[in-house]
Amino acid sequence: MQHCFKQGNTQLQAAITSISHDLRTPLTAICGYLELLEKEPLSAVSRQYVAIIRERTKVMTQLTEELFRYSVVLSVPLAQSLQEVSVNRILEGSIAAMYAVLKRHRITPDITMTDRTWAFIARTLVEQMHGQMNAAYKAGRLVIRRPI
Repeated sequence: MQHCFKQGNTQLQAAITSISHDLRTPLTAICGYLELLEKEPLSAVSRQYVAIIRERTKVMTQLTEELFRYSVVLSVPLAQSLQEVSVNRILEGSIAAMYAVLKRHRITPDITMTDRTWAFIARTLVEQMHGQMNAAYKAGRLVIRRPI
């Protein structure tokens, strides 16, 4: 039974990786053609359509990247992917790296640091934290709190 589960899990991981790569290739081509199209003289309506396509393509690209990251997480055994990290140091570094952008957009981070500063987390989770913080400041609000 456990062998069947592991085999099914391996097949699922392979399928996710394959789908992710299969989606990335045409999306890259679409982005390239959109860049070419945006350089052409277009009517106002056509420019509006191209802008809509650009936004939808960005969303699809983000979803595909998330799917790819998920497939990477699945492919690395958890014990190998864990590392001891200082959560506060990660947050401080990320916020410091974004300070100029935050200030330019008049965003004041509302941060409450946790008492427990060390945790064993997957490297990919650290990368995702950076990505989520990046998306949050672009949205205009960055709040980090310890769960109660």
